[in-house]
Amino acid sequence: MARTSSSGYARCINVMHELIKECDSRAEIVATLVARFGISRSQAYRYLRKAGNNGAQTAVPNPEVPLTVTLPPDVTQELRQYASCMGITLNQLVAQVLVAHFHGNDCHQSGDGRRQLSPREHEVMNWLKQGKTSADIALILGISERTVNFHVHNIMHKLDVVNRSQALVQASRLGLIDLT
Repeated sequence: MARTSSSGYARCINVMHELIKECDSRAEIVATLVARFGISRSQAYRYLRKAGNNGAQTAVPNPEVPLTVTLPPDVTQELRQYASCMGITLNQLVAQVLVAHFHGNDCHQSGDGRRQLSPREHEVMNWLKQGKTSADIALILGISERTVNFHVHNIMHKLDVVNRSQALVQASRLGLIDLT
């Protein structure tokens, strides 16, 4: 059985305080905890004892989950540079991007809510505008073709389009680039 995290423990204790007020018996409290948190009956009884001894709500710490991500070295270097320009650490940048992605937000939005391209994405868009392929852009910028495709994918995602031509037209409509 997995060990309960400190935030999981605090949540159990806090729920226990509410259950003590609501339930008629210790057995009912324990059964509710077992069902709600998937813990053993003996663990639920231990929590019941601790909640009774504590007598007050327990602060729930903000859980942080360690995460390992493996990226190509050139992508990692660009992310480090971008994070440095933003005045944050690489870990903070990756966390912001993940949170924004899962909450349906975009990290690059202007004050009026329009999606913005990063400086590197602008650079890639300008080369796309000139008809360059990913391989050409990679040679020009001194990065891998895979990294160029990564930027092109991000551009298309931000602009909600499915190909490079649509990205150019949409970016022009939004005033992000000038096609003339």
